[in-house]
Amino acid sequence: MKIYSGLLKGMNLKSPPGMDVRPTKSTVREAVFNILGQDLIGWSFLDLCSGSGVMAIEALSRGARRVTMLDRDRRVVKNLRENADQARERLASEEIRVEVRLDDYQAFVRRAKQTYDIVYFDPPFEQYHEQGWRKVDFSRVLDPDGFLILEHSRHAPREMPEHLGGLVRTQTRRYGQSILSFFAHESEEE
Repeated sequence: MKIYSGLLKGMNLKSPPGMDVRPTKSTVREAVFNILGQDLIGWSFLDLCSGSGVMAIEALSRGARRVTMLDRDRRVVKNLRENADQARERLASEEIRVEVRLDDYQAFVRRAKQTYDIVYFDPPFEQYHEQGWRKVDFSRVLDPDGFLILEHSRHAPREMPEHLGGLVRTQTRRYGQSILSFFAHESEEE
C-alpha cells in the first residue's frame, strides 16, 4: 500500500498481517481527494476505524496539519503508530499534529472536545449490520463547513438515511463495490 500524492508520495504503509482490515482501495482514495481537492493545507482530518491509516496519511501528505486516527483493536493501533511515526519522520515538521488512539468511535465522538474539517468513517462490515452508527451524533466532531464521508458497500446498508447524527446527506457516489456518502451540517436557509 502506497501513498499516491503529495509530500509523502511513494511512502509504503504497513497493514496488520492476518487482520480483517480492508484498506480503502486506491480508486476510492483518489476519488475522495479529487472531490476534496489535492491541497488540504491547514485542514484537520479524523479517521474513525482507521485500519491501516491510509486515508489520514494521504490527508497529511496533501497538507493536513491535524490528524487523528483511531481504532479499537490494539494490534491495529500498534500498526497505526508505526505508520504515523514514519509519516512524521518523513515530514519533519513541528506544525503537524498526529494523534493515534485506541478507542471506540462511538465513545470518542461522545467525548470529543475538538472538531474536524473532514471526518472519514469506514467501519467494519459487522458494524453496518449492527446499525449503531445511525445513532451517533457525528455533528459533534464536524466543523460547521466540514464533511463526514461514510464509505460503505453498495450492499449494506441498502438505503442510506438522508439525515445522520445531526447531519444531512449532500451527495452519494459509487466506485465499483464502494459507495461514498457525504454528510454536512444543514444550512440555515434549508
